[in-house]
Amino acid sequence: GNTVLSLGVFYPSLPAAKLDTGLEQLARSATHQIASGPRSVPAPKPHPCQLVTADEASQLLQNKSVKWFFAANDAGSSDCDYISPQGMQHRVVIGLTTDTHSASSLYTTMHQTMQKGHDIKGLGDAAFYDGQNTIWVLKGGNVLHVTPFGSSVLDAATLQLLHNAVARL
Repeated sequence: GNTVLSLGVFYPSLPAAKLDTGLEQLARSATHQIASGPRSVPAPKPHPCQLVTADEASQLLQNKSVKWFFAANDAGSSDCDYISPQGMQHRVVIGLTTDTHSASSLYTTMHQTMQKGHDIKGLGDAAFYDGQNTIWVLKGGNVLHVTPFGSSVLDAATLQLLHNAVARL
């Protein structure tokens, strides 16, 4: 069929053996789910591709035109991935979690896990840089995270993009 399954673990804190076992179990479960017919997932509100537009992503990527890829799940998380013609190393990923419980838990877990970064004042209800080129923002029941590849997340243009995105939440 036309179904693509993509599994990824970001910032895993599990030992490698448990992570491998967990991913294998997740893949088996997802394959069974796909075989029984894929479910549709409603578009999230707000939509991450509206929080940061293609034009804004293009400006951040040195005015290169961008193509985008959107992914969502029924757990309340979605991503908008803007990719420049220069390839995967020159892109901006906007992640959004809109489920209030999941968002709060995700933000707290990531903030406690990522020890290399620092808090950022004046952005949403709380925000931090994780030390790995991603800024995480908690606003209300939402967590927004932005990762630019090919530029620094702490430069003025990216911070302005984040302020604009948070204002749209």
